[in-house]
Amino acid sequence: MYKNLLMSIYEFLWKNKSIHGTLCLQREKWGNLMTKLISNIFEIPDIIYHGTDISSVPSIEREINLHHNPRRRPDFSTGFYTTANYKQAKDWAEFKGAFSDNSICGSVVSFQVDREKLNTLNSLFFLEVDEHWARFILANRSKKFPNEETLHNRDAKFDLVYGPLADGNKISNLIRNYEKGYYKSIEAFIEDVKCVKYPFPKDHQISFHTEIAKSCLTMRGVDIIDTANDGSRIVN
Repeated sequence: MYKNLLMSIYEFLWKNKSIHGTLCLQREKWGNLMTKLISNIFEIPDIIYHGTDISSVPSIEREINLHHNPRRRPDFSTGFYTTANYKQAKDWAEFKGAFSDNSICGSVVSFQVDREKLNTLNSLFFLEVDEHWARFILANRSKKFPNEETLHNRDAKFDLVYGPLADGNKISNLIRNYEKGYYKSIEAFIEDVKCVKYPFPKDHQISFHTEIAKSCLTMRGVDIIDTANDGSRIVN
């Protein structure tokens, strides 16, 4: 029912082109102001964003699923990934829509952050693309479970993690090559794994990994991204 409601509003906005994109553009401009380095949990903005497709919105509204795809091994381990950069979330939503041959619209879901709860979380912040960040990603993404001395988040010891994005298009192959000893140094691996398309800190990821962490988020609104027509439709 909720999906049908979203699509009905989408159709209304499509017919009333004078209001197309206004709120999206405002949010994009505001989001771009929030793309400086976030050095600690107190600097996370009050509104953050999640890029997805419209078919996923009803389930997100019901409950954020921290284990949506347990077979995937994301950079900071299984969790719910967001960003303070609206444009970054919008780009990802457009990718999700295009990935479905434009049959499903992309969507940007905005969340209000409960600052009081947020400030109690056990968090980890990576402030640059460096060896510590690269080894953390290796430990989370590798098929081999890391040893006790290796910093990782497969056990969700960190409620929230912030840092740069790895290059998701080739990360799996890069990690396999590293494990096979093809890299002569961690520096060479870092050079290949850092994401050129999404430069840090403008683009980044804020991931939530525990029940207490996701309880900090309240869904605030949805922007529907029309990938077929390169425009934005707003649902609040």
